[in-house]
Amino acid sequence: MTSHKCKLCRALDEWDLGHYDERMLRDWQRESGRKGYRTLAKEFNTMLLRRQMDRAGVSTLANEAESRYERLTGDDETVAHETREVLQREGLPIDDLERSFVSYATVRTHLKDCLDAEHTPTKSDGTWTTQSIEIASEQAQKRAETALKSLATDGEVAIGGDPEIDVSITVTCSKCESRVNVERAIRRGYVCNCGNNFDKSGTTVNE
Repeated sequence: MTSHKCKLCRALDEWDLGHYDERMLRDWQRESGRKGYRTLAKEFNTMLLRRQMDRAGVSTLANEAESRYERLTGDDETVAHETREVLQREGLPIDDLERSFVSYATVRTHLKDCLDAEHTPTKSDGTWTTQSIEIASEQAQKRAETALKSLATDGEVAIGGDPEIDVSITVTCSKCESRVNVERAIRRGYVCNCGNNFDKSGTTVNE
């Protein structure tokens, strides 16, 4: 029986994707266009789904795999349930796939602990500011993990298996109270429609 250090190690072995480590390391360590843990986790999960769609003869053109993954893991439970049923009817091993989906915390553990890899962002890196947010999330996660382990040791919390803690930073607009994950806000360039009506100087436009 193969011993796996983390959930991602197990998934790579079960789906015969040992070579994927090279791609993940390259995307995480490069200075230009470096990808963070959340992006790497999403890309890995989507890749698993796409491979099984291809094997089942389901079209993956026009980013269909990405679209299916978004619906499957989105906040709308009805849409997620319907997407899951469609994938099952199309012959995909959806139970096995969902068990293999990883969180950004697992990717971090895999890169830093299993692969013993490091990456130190520099201020000259164009993504330094977004990496700072990622580092803050990572530090908060580590503190939460330490606290949870302490509670478990003291018998305050019963933990089954190896739980994963996912820390997410959310931005709330003070005007319309819309809430969005900070990484999504950065990726699309605005928090909400209120913010989308401001230019970079903070001046309201198109009103």
